[in-house]
Amino acid sequence: FGMIKIFILLLICPLGLFSQEISTGENFIVPRVGYSHHFKTSRNVGFVGLDYITKPDYVGANVYVGANVMQYENRLKIVPEVGASVVLLLNSIGASVSTESFQPMFGWGLLNLGRLEGGYSFRFRQDTPFQGWFIRLYINNFFRWHKLGI
Repeated sequence: FGMIKIFILLLICPLGLFSQEISTGENFIVPRVGYSHHFKTSRNVGFVGLDYITKPDYVGANVYVGANVMQYENRLKIVPEVGASVVLLLNSIGASVSTESFQPMFGWGLLNLGRLEGGYSFRFRQDTPFQGWFIRLYINNFFRWHKLGI
């Protein structure tokens, strides 16, 4: 089960499972889909989860929960993760923690709709693919795009 098939599955599933956003006033709970590459282990990882975000604006914040999905040692590996970030204009700063690492990160995004982030993984275990420098791409707000005319 190749990484490309896993990524396509992760991209399609949230679109089918969530027909609309869940609104809590001006904040939203939306699906979050992502891809990351860890340079030290040369590992590609998919991500799927939920994101609680403030309304897309110049200043915002988000908290997310989900799972990293990858092929590791010839088997499918799922690693739960929770994280948070603060967005100011196009910049963001945040951190996440999983069962295998702690990852502070810095990134660039567009009004809390999606984000490109980079950071460093501090591992908790020796035999983890989450170690060293990484780069991530997230799309975390599918259903706001049409309301903003994007």
